[in-house]
Amino acid sequence: MKKISQRFTIIGAGPTGLGAASRLQELGAQWTMFEKNPYVGGLATSFKKDGFVWDVGGHVHYSHYKRYDDFLNRIIPDNEWMNHQRICFIRLCKRWIPYPLQYNIGFLPQEERWQCIRELIRVYTQKVIPDRSNFQQFIKTHFGEGIAKIFMIPYNFKIWAYPLHQMNTNWLGDRVALIDLERVMYQVVHHKPDTTWGPNHAFRFPLNGGTGEIWQRLAMSLPKDQIYLNTEVMKIRSSDQMVTLGDGRTMSYDVLINTMPLDLLVQKTDLPDLFAYAENLHHNRVTIIGLGIRLPIPELIKNNAWMYFPENNSPFYRATLFSNYGPHNAQAGCWSLMLEISDSKYKPVIPKELLAESIKGCVATGLIEKESDIVNQWQWRTEYGYPIPNHERDETLQILLHTLESKHIFSRGRFGAWKYEVGNMDHSYMQGVEVVDKILLGSEEITLWNPDKVNGAGATHMNR
Repeated sequence: MKKISQRFTIIGAGPTGLGAASRLQELGAQWTMFEKNPYVGGLATSFKKDGFVWDVGGHVHYSHYKRYDDFLNRIIPDNEWMNHQRICFIRLCKRWIPYPLQYNIGFLPQEERWQCIRELIRVYTQKVIPDRSNFQQFIKTHFGEGIAKIFMIPYNFKIWAYPLHQMNTNWLGDRVALIDLERVMYQVVHHKPDTTWGPNHAFRFPLNGGTGEIWQRLAMSLPKDQIYLNTEVMKIRSSDQMVTLGDGRTMSYDVLINTMPLDLLVQKTDLPDLFAYAENLHHNRVTIIGLGIRLPIPELIKNNAWMYFPENNSPFYRATLFSNYGPHNAQAGCWSLMLEISDSKYKPVIPKELLAESIKGCVATGLIEKESDIVNQWQWRTEYGYPIPNHERDETLQILLHTLESKHIFSRGRFGAWKYEVGNMDHSYMQGVEVVDKILLGSEEITLWNPDKVNGAGATHMNR
């Protein structure tokens, strides 16, 4: 193998950074990684407290890539995985409606069901062309005003915490189930749940340790003396390719692979011409609340994986029955719920009140029967939850990412590249692998620059 002379510095030990490090290690390159937190995994880490395991959100493990599957199979053997079929519902109109709603409107109350069907008929008979000028208009013109009003608009504002008319539609890919009228009407007539849509209808989960177990094991397989935890990069001088660390030390690099949020990266560089562009990058915040609850689990939800909540009788947009993912995620005699709440300047919250509001929401929506059954509580908040695909995003990314690359700085990952549509763990890991292959082998970066090739129809498992 030809000796690689370039010295790589990696910022961040999440899936993207660790994916890049593992590929550099395979190719025999020199690399050093800096992570500001005392743990690896980034948003894919897990926390353990009082016999409970908590993830940072409702992660599930499925893949668009054979290469990522091979990695998972190598890092965690087959007998240490739990395999699941998605059982997922929406709490709506005081009912549990199978997910996705657009394929299960027959389970709505009569009046709401008719609103959805009537508006779908109008869309089709009037041959309404879906308006992709913004996300809100797309919802109304593709799904009809019924589904839009009952579920799609309130739910999406609840999760994004951002005005839907200020979002583009380039990110949709396999993230949103689109309307197939024949399929919709078949369900209404036959009244059978239609729940097979989407790449995550089957998924797996680590038997022990939560999602973070994957990234801890990957980090442990790499040279320990090349991974520096509790070490934040404070400044980046592209002019002479130097980073300044939190303790004042400076380190030189030939290539910098960044996974910290792109707006923060730009602020730390010596490239002031880019500062104004970074202001076009918007994001929301997410709070995760974990509740440990005495058994038994309420009968109506006991087999569920996760549930969606579009209505305003709860602050959370999603609840995951996390103890169903693995037998060691909750202490003996208990089960666990993990709740997710988003916020922004468009949808403010009072963080110290979220726990009490969430518990009230659990009772109001039938997730728990009484508050006194809760025996354990956990709360975690991230400033960066979802990268928003606002109208300025794509043009901004073209300018920022290409300018940075001209300075030997490659920013990748969920927030490093700011593309929600390729922000899952498999996408993030592969962004790290692909950027290394681009730099050292001249390969194409498909995930970042061609998301539809990864997420589009017929591409749900890329043989790469």
